[in-house]
This record gives sequence, structure tokens and C-alpha cells, in this order.
Amino acid sequence: HVFEKNLMEEDPKKLLDPSKIRYSVLPEATSVAFFESRLFLHGTFEEPVDLLERVDRLKHTPTWVCQGHRDEVCPERYAQKLVDALEDAGVPTRANFIEAGHEATDPVMAKCL
Repeated sequence: HVFEKNLMEEDPKKLLDPSKIRYSVLPEATSVAFFESRLFLHGTFEEPVDLLERVDRLKHTPTWVCQGHRDEVCPERYAQKLVDALEDAGVPTRANFIEAGHEATDPVMAKCL
């Protein structure tokens, strides 16, 4: 929970102390820890899915990609692979690579979305 929050937080004053977990966020922290433990144990999801192989299903769906340059959760290179696959499949795509992080609440990301 703390690692994930700190990974997305861009304001150093808002970073969480990893040695302390507030009781009010304990249920969220526990569920995140359980999910991440499963990922670490299995190396990935139980049945890996290659979403890039399926983008042709979106051929008639205009697609909007908003990717933050500072996104440490989903790095820009993966968004670019998605955009490339969408364009190669003929999916109507608008790619927006912006000065933002991962969170939708970032003002720049919110405007893009």
C-alpha cells in the first residue's frame, strides 16, 4: 500500500512513512498486499493475456490514450506499444503523451481524460 502510494505521489511532502500504516487504510492496504503477493508468487497473472494481440477487436471504437511522461506505474514505453498496435490494426486512435504522472486526479491528466 505504502509503496504503491509513494510510487504515484509526486509531492515529497505527501509521501507515506513505510513503517506506519493508519488503521483507517488497513483494509485497503491488506487487499493491495494480497493482490501483489499473488502477482509476485506467480510472476504474473495466472493466465497471461497479451492485450496487444487483441486490439483489432477495437477496429470500430475510437480510442483515446492519455499517458503521463512521469508515470512510474505504467511506463510510457508500454503506452507507446499500445498506440503502435492500435494504429497498426487500423483502430481510430488519439494518443496524448502529457506532463503528468499516473493518477487521474493529476490536473494535467484530468484535463486530458
